[in-house]
Amino acid sequence: MTGIPRVVAQSYYRVVSGYYRLAESIQDYFNLSRRLNLLIFAIALLGSIGIAVSVQYEAWVGTILLMLVMVLVPMMTVYPELIVVGILLCVASVVSPFLWDRIFLGERGITLPNLLISLGLVVVLFRHLTGKTSPVKLWLSPSSIAIIAFLILTVPVGLLYHYLFRGWSIRSQLSEMEYMLAWLTFFIAIGIMRTERAVRNLQVGLLLVAGIGALATVLQALLGPRALFFLRLAEWDIPLRDTEGLLRVLPPGQYLVLVSLVISAQMSTVRDGPRRWGWIVLTALYGLAILFTLTRHSWFGALFGLGIIWLFGSSRTKVNLLLIAFVTVAVVGSLTLFARPAWVTQPTDIVAKLQRRFISTFTEPPNRYTYGVPSSVGQRIFEMHYIMDRLPESPWFGLGWGTKHPLRVTKSPYVGSTYEMRTYIHNSILWILGKGGIVGLVGLLILLVTGMVRGYILYKRTSPNETYVRSWLLALWISWLMLLLAAQFEPVFWTKNRLVAPAMILALMEGIYYFSTKNTRNAQTAEAQTR
Repeated sequence: MTGIPRVVAQSYYRVVSGYYRLAESIQDYFNLSRRLNLLIFAIALLGSIGIAVSVQYEAWVGTILLMLVMVLVPMMTVYPELIVVGILLCVASVVSPFLWDRIFLGERGITLPNLLISLGLVVVLFRHLTGKTSPVKLWLSPSSIAIIAFLILTVPVGLLYHYLFRGWSIRSQLSEMEYMLAWLTFFIAIGIMRTERAVRNLQVGLLLVAGIGALATVLQALLGPRALFFLRLAEWDIPLRDTEGLLRVLPPGQYLVLVSLVISAQMSTVRDGPRRWGWIVLTALYGLAILFTLTRHSWFGALFGLGIIWLFGSSRTKVNLLLIAFVTVAVVGSLTLFARPAWVTQPTDIVAKLQRRFISTFTEPPNRYTYGVPSSVGQRIFEMHYIMDRLPESPWFGLGWGTKHPLRVTKSPYVGSTYEMRTYIHNSILWILGKGGIVGLVGLLILLVTGMVRGYILYKRTSPNETYVRSWLLALWISWLMLLLAAQFEPVFWTKNRLVAPAMILALMEGIYYFSTKNTRNAQTAEAQTR
């Protein structure tokens, strides 16, 4: 080999040998595994190519994002809890879903939460290769198996069937199913649960993110959607109307607030002194946020969850819940007087909105605030009939994940019913039955039953002396039941980033129980050795 080929080959060998020497020195300094060589090199190469392409096409948002990813990967490898907290913060966004779901090519599935999920999987892989793995029992838990079974029966099975036998394009299917990536938050959380401290950080992060979303919701209700600068950005995404739910600023965040409400209410029943009052204040904040969201299924879910806490609690628990209810009612009454000075009726204040939301559950009066929308129950009944009428066309594998369903959006005595083609079906079970068929429904039922049974079993297995652990497990189990109830009225288990809430419930259930039993076993072993 002579001439130019020889020079090119020598240059190539020098670059490769230089990379390996650099990689070895870095690994020796940070005590990393040798198996990271090719992986780190591949990721750095792909990131560099991505930055070069984004600069070439002047996609400056992508350039900044890629640079941030390459800088944040080492930091989040050291503090992986930041990945999950970041995903939760995107879900309970206090600015606008527009910034997270659309500006990053949301129609193609490239959203900021999905990018963080992908980054989290890379971090978990890094930790696995460096020996910082979470316990095997967490990966092989019933919750993990249920989520894997659900994803297999919906995503690959549905894709193959509808592509091979019904002629649906893979791209049209994936455009509707990219939101299922949010279920992978469960595996990210499990992958970083190496110590009990990591589990505690995730618990605190969940409550913190939900608190930020709840505070923004309360401020929006009191000051108006256009009174705060960062809330005005919501108008880029969804037009603000008098009858719209106030949680439109953070549409998927309501389920994180619901879960945090139950956790705070349950913890307030087992704590003493200032800590109990702190949990009561948090419960009141979450309760006000749920009330001000104007989403009725959140109200019903909150009452359902507090009712179960009442049934499982002692007499002291019942007194504490009454105290919380009294504080909430007093605050709401004060805000009512603040919103309606001298009892003057204003159709745009919070009290009028609450009244209209209650009325529109079963009927919608003909006034200028209804916009001709049918009642909430009526719309869902229409969707149920539509799914049942169309299901015989493909009962086992459904109509396809990319299919459009006509929704009745208005009804007028002059025009009649008006229909709009959408993919939106309120009931999660009906949605998966219609688009994934009986096979998809079986996967969903496996997931739902596993969450219900597993949560209760873990709660009953925990020692009564573990008050903190039992309270969290009970609250998470109740939260799962609440989401199951809400799924009958809203698409909890499929749409956008709402899937993060049930994924985090299952992950925290398994992690909290595992480390509590591990501590118990260690204490028993130490006691036996001292004897």
